[in-house]
Amino acid sequence: MFKNKKEVIECIQNNRDDLDNNLALEYMGNNQDLYSKVVKLYVQENHQQVELMKEYLKDKKYWELYNCIHNIKGLSLNLGSRLLFSFSEYLCHNLVSLKENKFKESQELIDDINIFIEFYRICLETLEKSV
Repeated sequence: MFKNKKEVIECIQNNRDDLDNNLALEYMGNNQDLYSKVVKLYVQENHQQVELMKEYLKDKKYWELYNCIHNIKGLSLNLGSRLLFSFSEYLCHNLVSLKENKFKESQELIDDINIFIEFYRICLETLEKSV
């Protein structure tokens, strides 16, 4: 079970993210211009990810879903979200285990993925408003 799940659910219920501009700037070498460019490019290239992940989940295309979540994980700290990073790390581990037949699909995993998608949607909307 994802240890910060309750915190993510509270964020969703309050329609808020955990984006921390100071953390993002730290990962960008305190370069505000670079951060702004990265966010703008990220939003342009990833605005379709929410619907894509929902489709992959519905169609049980777990490896494609893994690739989307893995890409989100890779940039989440640069965008300033510790929760997005840790949740995506948790899901990536479980999706790899699922692919390797170490455990079977579970309702808990499906629920966690849906929670992740909703939290990502909120984070992405915040980023979109900032550019």
